[in-house]
Amino acid sequence: MPRREDREKFLEYQSNFEKLDRAGLIAAYNEAWKVGLVGNHMQSINYFALHTVFEKVFGKSPITLEDDVILGLTERICEDGETWRYE
Repeated sequence: MPRREDREKFLEYQSNFEKLDRAGLIAAYNEAWKVGLVGNHMQSINYFALHTVFEKVFGKSPITLEDDVILGLTERICEDGETWRYE
C-alpha cells in the first residue's frame, strides 16, 4: 500500500543513487543483495529507486520487478566494461 511520504522518499533515494558512479551503483546493489529482502516498506522503496537508476545508467537491472513490485535481488554482480554481469 502506498503511503503519502513514499514519493518523496523515492525521489530522495533516487537522487542519492544518481550521484554514484557505475562502481558505486554495483556496490550498492551487492550490499542490498547481502542484506536481502526483509519485507520493510522503506527498503522496497529504496530498492525500487536503485532499480530505476540501474535502468537509466545500464539499460538493465539485477533487481527483478513485476507490476512495479520487487520480486527479487538476483545474484551478486561485478563490473564488466561499461556495464555489469553476474559473478
